[in-house]
Amino acid sequence: MSARTYAVLALLLTSIIWGVAGPVIKLTLPFLPPFTFIFFRLIIASWIFLPLFLREHKKHPIDERDFPHLFLAGLFGITLNLGLLFLGLEKTSAIEGGLIGATTPILLLLAGWWFLKEKINRKEKIGTILALLGTLFIVFEPVFRGELFDHTFSPDRTTGNLLVLLGNLAWVAYTILSKEISKKYSALMITFVSIIIGLITFLPLSLMEVFVFHKIPVFNPTSVIGLLYMSILSLGVAYFLFEWGLRKLEACETGVFAYLQPVFTFPAAYLILGELTPTLLWPGIIITALGVIIATAGMYHRQGKKMASLPIHRPKIALRRRAHRKKALK
Repeated sequence: MSARTYAVLALLLTSIIWGVAGPVIKLTLPFLPPFTFIFFRLIIASWIFLPLFLREHKKHPIDERDFPHLFLAGLFGITLNLGLLFLGLEKTSAIEGGLIGATTPILLLLAGWWFLKEKINRKEKIGTILALLGTLFIVFEPVFRGELFDHTFSPDRTTGNLLVLLGNLAWVAYTILSKEISKKYSALMITFVSIIIGLITFLPLSLMEVFVFHKIPVFNPTSVIGLLYMSILSLGVAYFLFEWGLRKLEACETGVFAYLQPVFTFPAAYLILGELTPTLLWPGIIITALGVIIATAGMYHRQGKKMASLPIHRPKIALRRRAHRKKALK
């Protein structure tokens, strides 16, 4: 398989991990306050990545001039993105959080086009539009059922939704910053530095949460399993896979995979939290998945055109052998 195929598979696995993450966070937050939860998971993830980072850093040390860029990437990708997401999920449902997360690809598409001057072909445009229509169908499904103004509406849910949306904007900024710096550093190095930035920024927030607001963490089987999932899989594995895939694809191409996250959020929300996925959501899920398939096909089509346009360089040995064969025939 080609490097782009592996990148697509890596981003698909990332979508599954992050799609299940919302319900896991929602299940764990009653026992671990949001900033303390994030701080502990960053500690676990940092120990996982430390040996790999030290080996990588020995071969390719970080240039001091890149520290401001790396700091901003960590600030947006870890501190703001995770902080706003966890605060939002305290107030809204896991399904709503997953639905709002589906706006990220459109934001990434616009950011990639505006800041990175990236281009998309016709298939990618059609796939993205289909995925967006599927997502809009999912978002407005309560309107179709006539439940827009039912008893579930509350200011807290609105606040939570806005916080999750702001977290998405922070993730877009992180993606753009990572794309620029990935030309110099590996996915592993960017991921580890982002984790360290998160540790530094969340330490005072966690202490304030415990000693000022008296939100004491409770460690039980549920909170420990949630912490390990969010540390090892969601932060360690998924961040690394996302960074690796980002190096092989354009920012707007990676964004389309976020449309798949709600597809995995809905069944996970039901199995973990008992949140039901209404029947009317499934047409939107199917349309979203179809859009991702078409957009992915567009990515391969564009890459095929690039490869076809490259000049063919025949090794000198092969040319000499061909010349010898011609002489022998004569």
